[in-house]
Amino acid sequence: MKYFTKSWHEGKYSEERIERIRDSYWKHLETIQSRLPESVLFIAKNLDLHDSLFRKITYDSRNKLLFMGLRCGDSKSGYFDFDLEYGNVVIAEHSLNVLNKSIQNPRTEILYDEIDVQKKMSVHRFLLWPYQEFEIVFSQLSYVRRPALDRKVNENGERFIAL
Repeated sequence: MKYFTKSWHEGKYSEERIERIRDSYWKHLETIQSRLPESVLFIAKNLDLHDSLFRKITYDSRNKLLFMGLRCGDSKSGYFDFDLEYGNVVIAEHSLNVLNKSIQNPRTEILYDEIDVQKKMSVHRFLLWPYQEFEIVFSQLSYVRRPALDRKVNENGERFIAL
């Protein structure tokens, strides 16, 4: 994470510095938005993944695809499933290990995410609770949103699949 770090989340900064970091991220997003695919820009500007839970993750290394199924929302605004499919993925072994470990812990939540660019690719970074970070580098993204009844995630079956 470059902006919404563990220190930022823990409140180790003054309110003024926290606001400067938040403003800096949004200004950065404005400067890179012309380089982002429409689907990535939509997620950056319109999707709040805070407190989201992992439902399922599938990584297909041969076809360079990563599927991440999330349960999002809250009791006030309602819950929904948000499925992200990243194409032309470059993901570090560390990030795969974090995903595998995180989905095994039903209490793991997404705290913050941030969008960035790296050369001609998009980057989606995540800060999790318990504290861990991972990032996905990709050039294509599609998503599907469906309503869900509640926050509960089915923990049965294989939830992390690496092909």
